[in-house]
Amino acid sequence: MGGEGDTSAPSSDTYLTDGASLFRVAGTLRDINDDTLVELEDCHTLELLLLPARETTVLGLRPVPVPRGARAVRAGGGGAATPVAGT
Repeated sequence: MGGEGDTSAPSSDTYLTDGASLFRVAGTLRDINDDTLVELEDCHTLELLLLPARETTVLGLRPVPVPRGARAVRAGGGGAATPVAGT
């Protein structure tokens, strides 16, 4: 029964929001039941959260739209990827 309901796990460096908070998907992994877990970084507190992928929908988290032509660049010092306009 593992893995059910988590086929739409967000990919790494995707940004998610519930309309009030912003999270970056730091990564995904599989647990011993083959369910997908998502590691989220709270962009305000930098706290890392680990939760089943299906919970992102239950919590009302949705992807932040990235403008067409934008690309992600990694900030120096291990910072989060930040969408910027392409040239």
